[in-house]
Amino acid sequence: MRKDCIITLWILLSCVTGFAAHGSCGDMRAVIMVAGSTAATEKITIGQEALATDSLMPAEAGDSITVMVQMDSTVAVETKPLAMETVERILADCVTGMRSRSNHEKATRYEKMEIAINDVNPLDTKGRFFKNHGWIKDFVERCGLNGKFVLPILTEERVEDLLYRRRPEKRMAYVRGVKREGLNRMFYTDAIVHVLVGDKYADVNICDSVIRMDGKRLPSPLSGNAARHYRYEAVTCNDSVCHLFFSPKEGETGFSGEMIAERDSLYRLRHIKLMLPRQSVFSSIDNLYIVQEFGTLPDGRDVLTQSDVLAEMKARSIIGRLCYIKSQRYSGHATDSIDSKVMKGRMTEKYDARSEYQTDAFWAQYDGRHMEEGDSTGEYVYRPHESNVKRILRYADDIKGLHWLVWTLTAFVDNRIPVGSPSVFDIGPTSSLVSFNDLDGLRLRIGGNTTTRLSRHLFLEGYYAHGFRFHDNYYRGRMTYSFIPKKYTPYDFPAYSISLEARKDIGYVGERSQHPDRDNIFSSYHWDKNTQMMYYDFQKLEIERDAKNGLRFRAGIKTEHDIATGGLLFKNLTEYGDGVYTGGTWTEYEVYDPEYISRNNGSLRTTEFSIGIEYAPGNGRSNTLRGQLPVNSDPPAVGLSHTVGVKGLLGGQYSYQMTELKAYKRFFMGDWGFASAFLKGGIVWDRVPYPLLLAPQANMSYVSDEESFSLITPSELVNDQYVQLFLTWEMNSNLIGVVDFMRKWRWKEYFSLRMLWGNLTSKNNPQLPKNWNNSILMAFPEGYGMLSSTPYVEGVVGIHNIFNVLNIDYVHRFSYRRLPNSRHGGIRFTCRFNF
Repeated sequence: MRKDCIITLWILLSCVTGFAAHGSCGDMRAVIMVAGSTAATEKITIGQEALATDSLMPAEAGDSITVMVQMDSTVAVETKPLAMETVERILADCVTGMRSRSNHEKATRYEKMEIAINDVNPLDTKGRFFKNHGWIKDFVERCGLNGKFVLPILTEERVEDLLYRRRPEKRMAYVRGVKREGLNRMFYTDAIVHVLVGDKYADVNICDSVIRMDGKRLPSPLSGNAARHYRYEAVTCNDSVCHLFFSPKEGETGFSGEMIAERDSLYRLRHIKLMLPRQSVFSSIDNLYIVQEFGTLPDGRDVLTQSDVLAEMKARSIIGRLCYIKSQRYSGHATDSIDSKVMKGRMTEKYDARSEYQTDAFWAQYDGRHMEEGDSTGEYVYRPHESNVKRILRYADDIKGLHWLVWTLTAFVDNRIPVGSPSVFDIGPTSSLVSFNDLDGLRLRIGGNTTTRLSRHLFLEGYYAHGFRFHDNYYRGRMTYSFIPKKYTPYDFPAYSISLEARKDIGYVGERSQHPDRDNIFSSYHWDKNTQMMYYDFQKLEIERDAKNGLRFRAGIKTEHDIATGGLLFKNLTEYGDGVYTGGTWTEYEVYDPEYISRNNGSLRTTEFSIGIEYAPGNGRSNTLRGQLPVNSDPPAVGLSHTVGVKGLLGGQYSYQMTELKAYKRFFMGDWGFASAFLKGGIVWDRVPYPLLLAPQANMSYVSDEESFSLITPSELVNDQYVQLFLTWEMNSNLIGVVDFMRKWRWKEYFSLRMLWGNLTSKNNPQLPKNWNNSILMAFPEGYGMLSSTPYVEGVVGIHNIFNVLNIDYVHRFSYRRLPNSRHGGIRFTCRFNF
């Protein structure tokens, strides 16, 4: 077990329980320094004692100005309104100076992201937290953006080359270094910072018409129509400098802040600061600071030299003691031509093979460290550097009793148990070690996968499972070769791989094309018993390709053998007793005992080719051991897939074609939260038996799923052409906010409407007399139902974001309520961490 797991977890728990003591900061005096000047030492008063801290030196840029704004609101500043024409001129000049003039542009960016415990008082030695672990106060840092003291618990640093080509236009980031410390080394993610905050605090381009922050879209104070949303007042505006304050006009939403422009031939932007207005539209943060500095290159173009973002979380939440800090520094601006080989392909982000293995000397070039004189040689060498986060980990043994707790939480958070440090093989998923189903009863499973510690290109994974009712054995084996080196698992984004898989297991007919992992212990409990299952045994060869621009391609060939079991029967209509089928379910023609479970009720074999393509521009993904998580769900996403069954190839018994199309779009509604629409449709073009028809995606567990129906069984409403629409709306306590504690804890209302239209054409309906002697069709199982002209509809009303984790929903069925065994309503839940 890695040693660095222990302390970071304890610190995180401290922010939940409130062990760390609050602190208060004195006022900060405003200092404006032109590049090249020396910053003086400031004194910040806390309680009755004082600490001396050195101000940061200004960024390295030709004409940059560093501004530290007065935090004391008692100091009055005389301002004067500006005419609309003057404001528009200043804003237009600021944007003009930053427009690109070259065919190629390059810059190096150093980025550091942190999540820290906010507002910590290191002088409060009587607090329970510092009383027991006083050494932690030595690692508290001062944040220059809000003047408070913070305790970092995880960090991520990146160094990347930003490349731009005008014709054909393309932007790309070449990542040369990645370093993670703290909690995000305890659990595997592709930067847990991104998983926790997603794209809530994405990079800010002040020249864009809108600035996207915390899921909101606010007008930029430099946009073309900014004068319609903001009022600008001048502190100083003369022939050499223009210092403006801005704030939203009455009835408008936007930022408050200031900007400083230096006057030569243009108003060249040097500094801008954005803050939250008094009436904030943000639901998850109390305070937000965005500070950016600009400089001028020799060619006259203004560029961003540094950018800092600080977000302080709402106080009344389990994450209320946390803050998010992102600092970016830009250097090495150039307009030299870029090698076409570097920009080749569609990927917008590439990683150097040594990006996660860079030396300490590499990081010293960017993170502000300096060389020190050697002890014996007299030469200057780089000393190993430890950040506060890393140094804290060395004190982990001071806290007792957390080893097994951290080990357990690691297994649940990552859903894997690492073997070795670093891990060569991960055991898991841990949530699938024990599960249940209606035929096997108790089911145990053990499995895992190799990691990049063994190979960055070749990966092996699989499992072995055993059902205790009939003592059936199941397995899965998958070998994947990635054409690009991976960071940890074969599922790391982007994918460019070929895989060979063999699997034998048990499942439902409606899940035939998906074969999901139903071994999760939480989703294996069902609201109704269903023994209409089948054993499936398939082999599949598949190629996957992802691109950073949002395009995903998949193609494969699969051969599968299915055996009906339990309450299921695969039997052609011409195989009944006297050879004459007269409609009805197969149980009307057989001696059927519901207490008796047959192990083999007929079989079928298929061979099929499949191809699929998805396009979600701007919908980035972050990696976790559980798979890829979407980072940005705002852009629309569409997908198209087509499957062709080939009769006679590798034993395939049927020829068929089926097509499915899906689309997704999210809509922001300001203070009223956001809504989303998920549309999906499909059609089977040929005559097939019912196991190959299109069944709606059903979820019989008590764990809610936004993209499946919660009150139908997998084979209840089969069809060969369908359209389903899921509409969801998550509000921001607009209704339940009248209850004080719900408003304070930011509980949110959730509404969803799920509809299904479908039809079973005459060629695939075995109950029509013209099909009774057909040798392809099969009789439907017990409990089957068909869709009529009336759509199937179910609605959901829920309360989400309970303690930032728990979602509780009530699901109600509005149509087809008279079908046998139909459920009219039920409670569903899910746990989802939400900032």
